[in-house]
Amino acid sequence: MEELRVQIEKFFSGNIVLDSFDLQKASRDWSLFEVMPKMVVYPRNSRDIQELVAFVAKKKKTQKWSELSLTARAAGTDMSGGPLNESIIMDVTRYMKGVVSIDKEEVTVLPGTYYRDLETETDKLGVMMPCFPASKSICAVGGMVANNGAGELSIRYGQNKDWVRSLKVVLEDGKEVEFKPVTKDIVKAKSLQKDLEGEIYRKIWYLTQRAKTDIDEAKPKTSKNSSGYLIWDVWDEKTQMFDLTKLVVGAQGTTGIITEITYGLTPKPKTSTMMVSFVKNFEPVPELVEKLLETNPDTLEVYDDNTVKFATRFFGDMVADKGLWEVIRFGLRFIPEFFMGVFGGMPKLIILSEYSGTEAKEVRDMAKAAKK
Repeated sequence: MEELRVQIEKFFSGNIVLDSFDLQKASRDWSLFEVMPKMVVYPRNSRDIQELVAFVAKKKKTQKWSELSLTARAAGTDMSGGPLNESIIMDVTRYMKGVVSIDKEEVTVLPGTYYRDLETETDKLGVMMPCFPASKSICAVGGMVANNGAGELSIRYGQNKDWVRSLKVVLEDGKEVEFKPVTKDIVKAKSLQKDLEGEIYRKIWYLTQRAKTDIDEAKPKTSKNSSGYLIWDVWDEKTQMFDLTKLVVGAQGTTGIITEITYGLTPKPKTSTMMVSFVKNFEPVPELVEKLLETNPDTLEVYDDNTVKFATRFFGDMVADKGLWEVIRFGLRFIPEFFMGVFGGMPKLIILSEYSGTEAKEVRDMAKAAKK
């Protein structure tokens, strides 16, 4: 790989690393897999990525480097092995991070930006990008888009695909393009281009028009889809808009490498409340969940009795971490649940449904309606 490093250095302004520490770090994500790469690179900008993609594509055509490959990596919190490979890992979190622009409607951000840093900026404006995973304090937005992340608020707000307004992406020919919702006329104009972008517009437009029935029938009947290649969402018959971001979101970098993300934003709720339901057996759960979903909760979480018992084993660690007074304050919030357990016994399931809004009375009324 030393020979390859020398060649890449001629055009690459970022860092190229063969050190065992970086390789070991890049060999793991949050899955069970461990795949040792041969090189880790840290691009400084989109130009680095474009040049590197074109270089790898050219090298792969030779017999000597036919096994060469390139995988983009953000924070590495993926749980499926998505950011791993045996060749070159391209880590965008060192340099390609930060908010490019922001207002109350939209934010443009680089893929290596940690969600916590994005949240700091959106909080200043009283808005949020609501589709974040449980790992929001340590994950980066590039991975959120690549995984079509959703998280605890997905019942109300949907998935990443619903909040991505545009994406800048480097295609396999090494050229950066911008994908965003466009009209039929723009699709036709793009289709006339004699390059890879034009070919993509021509072929995907053809598919969405000529195979619409087959595509619609093949669409998974699920509320959350992390499989990528969301071709059934590309052409929106109602709005008459054609959106190729749907083929990038969730595709784990296999349709293009993300260099810039523009998200839509929404006002952050000012207050919230939670309803706790104790369930003694599994029989009423399907109907109960169905009824709860009709009340439009922000979140719906379910814990069984084993989870509760398991959590109590770590009570001492919680006291050590938070301090006794903080734990007492936290525990006081659960006095109603304590008495529910005393008089009703340990439930088989605990269902938490959360409601939020701008006014406290509005939120309380929502919870009361749900309880009824």
